[in-house]
Amino acid sequence: MKNSLWLARIFAGVLVVVICLEFVILHQKIVHRGPNNPSTYLSSLQHQSCEQKTNISFSKLHKCGSSTILNILLRYGMKHDLTFVLPPENFYLGWPEHFNKDMAIQVPWNEYNILTHHSRFSYADISAMMALDTVYVTVLREPVSLFESIFFYFDIGGKFGLRGHEGLSLFVDNIHQMYPIKPDKKLLNPMLFDLGMEVEDMRDLENVDKRIKYLDVIFDLVMIAEYMDESLILFKHLMCWETDDIVAFTMNTRVSQSKNVLREDVAEKIRNWNAGDVKLYSFFNRSLWQRIDEFGVNRMQAEVEELKTRREYYFNRCIEKIVTNGPGVWRDRKSVV
Repeated sequence: MKNSLWLARIFAGVLVVVICLEFVILHQKIVHRGPNNPSTYLSSLQHQSCEQKTNISFSKLHKCGSSTILNILLRYGMKHDLTFVLPPENFYLGWPEHFNKDMAIQVPWNEYNILTHHSRFSYADISAMMALDTVYVTVLREPVSLFESIFFYFDIGGKFGLRGHEGLSLFVDNIHQMYPIKPDKKLLNPMLFDLGMEVEDMRDLENVDKRIKYLDVIFDLVMIAEYMDESLILFKHLMCWETDDIVAFTMNTRVSQSKNVLREDVAEKIRNWNAGDVKLYSFFNRSLWQRIDEFGVNRMQAEVEELKTRREYYFNRCIEKIVTNGPGVWRDRKSVV
């Protein structure tokens, strides 16, 4: 119970669903293992000779579906009484500065299991704080979709009096003139930035290639947001966890009505602007599918279906209703002139 009180204070609201889900999971494992249980518990059979890993550094990148994984790691850590690397306040560990140990709450026993909050990656400083057997994981998102999401979530257009996707298109058309006026690090190769690369180094794509090779050596798994279920299955096997450990509900996403497909000319300009992130995403997207092929496509399909079944099971027991029109629901401001 070393840090349960800290987590309770910091994440009281966020963890309502987590606690509900964990309670149902424990109850299900104790009581409902009969033939009517929708879970096959294949994973428990597959992991008999595998030792669960508990030390993980998850690089949480902006708007890449990482809140879903944060939810998984918080629940797992609380269940197993693990020690988190926590910021003194809010959810940022010093970002946009590179992470160092002084940015985190120090615990007397000086041993940490899970780093999962927003930070800017620095392998030297993170590895100095974490255990030697720490697993390094992150998640990427398709760069055009990411740019659009960041633009609206952080109301970038509002800083220039621009609204809706017409405003986004106008911004992208004039990005070389408008960006320097009010630069935002989340708009210029944000994934490379969050993964520690300096902005000036991103201009040379040879430097980007070197950085990608470096990250490929460091990270044990790079997940892809567009293939989250497949990524989570690979993560489960990497960590030797159970399927129920990776069940999570989508977190912090927009209502579908406010999402729009960008014109191809606008999308191409975004790709050119964030060419470094495009190379990063393309490399690790190929890498993910190579791992899926090695894992076995049919085997992957079966485990994804198991995961969906478990997710539906807990959704029906933990979620009373979905709110799409409340004040806390994220939608863009395209209707505001």
